[in-house]
Amino acid sequence: MKTDLTLEIEKALTTYRPAYMGGCKISLARARHMAFEVPVVCGTSDGGLIDSVEVAEYMIDRPSFYTCCWGFSKKAFDDSVTERHPCTKKLCQVRNDGCDEKGCKWNHQGYAQQDEILTICYEVKISKADFRNKNGHNFVGNLNYYVMPMELYKSVKDLIPPDIGVIAYLTNIKSPYAPRLRKQKECEYRDIGDEAQKWLILSVLKRMRKTGTL
Repeated sequence: MKTDLTLEIEKALTTYRPAYMGGCKISLARARHMAFEVPVVCGTSDGGLIDSVEVAEYMIDRPSFYTCCWGFSKKAFDDSVTERHPCTKKLCQVRNDGCDEKGCKWNHQGYAQQDEILTICYEVKISKADFRNKNGHNFVGNLNYYVMPMELYKSVKDLIPPDIGVIAYLTNIKSPYAPRLRKQKECEYRDIGDEAQKWLILSVLKRMRKTGTL
């Protein structure tokens, strides 16, 4: 049976949307999917349950590239312009055509990002006894956090592994609209591999379907 405090923390997690987590730039425009009591091993609870797992997307930078912007120039098409300054290579006619003429006035450096999948595990702890229990420390995601009251964090912060993050829950906020979660310690990103990530995502989807949130 979950305590009222545990339920409050879980409710707060459903609206917790920071722009950066574990050094990753979260794609806030994309949907994020969260489930509670997610099996570590897909299809069985023998490996334990993760209090909450979230699947999100994050942006990674790709190498810069050079493109020709000649096709977007007024001088390229306007008959009233006497000095056209055409593309020197006469090859690049539309935007985003690759070009290696870095000295050309139409050549511009561009940057791009691409989406990658991120799995985030949260383990909720509400007391020292809960924290010291050998169960409930299932950190198998790309990012892994404890979520606990601020008072508990202050008393156990020296016991938290360096690669695990901490999100504190503030119990003294009176306004029902003010966010109660504050990141106190950042976690380290882990590459868990495509296979492990696939099965963890499937566990989240199964749990969401079972609880009617999918």
